[in-house]
Amino acid sequence: MFLLTCLRNFLNLFCELSCSPRQSLFINVTSIAEVGGSMTVDGIDYYVTEKFGKGLYDSCKDVKFGTMNTRAIDFVGGGAKSFEGNISCIEIIIIKYVLYISMRLLSI
Repeated sequence: MFLLTCLRNFLNLFCELSCSPRQSLFINVTSIAEVGGSMTVDGIDYYVTEKFGKGLYDSCKDVKFGTMNTRAIDFVGGGAKSFEGNISCIEIIIIKYVLYISMRLLSI
């Protein structure tokens, strides 16, 4: 059950970041850059409620990431031991996601 809840929470986080029509309510663009003659977003603040962040952490903290033989939260959450006071866990997840998408776009 935790695996499905963890997966659903991660997908929700990524889908909202990528395609929500309400992005202006929880994303603030902090910097832009010119890349290949086009302006692109270079930095964001992504706001999540403490309830969602804690729920995401709690649903994934005991899920095993088989490929890496470790806990999923260790792989994507920078080894966070709890959510309390650990916004960096969510920030690391987002950074890894944005880097992954950027690398995919550059390889096209």
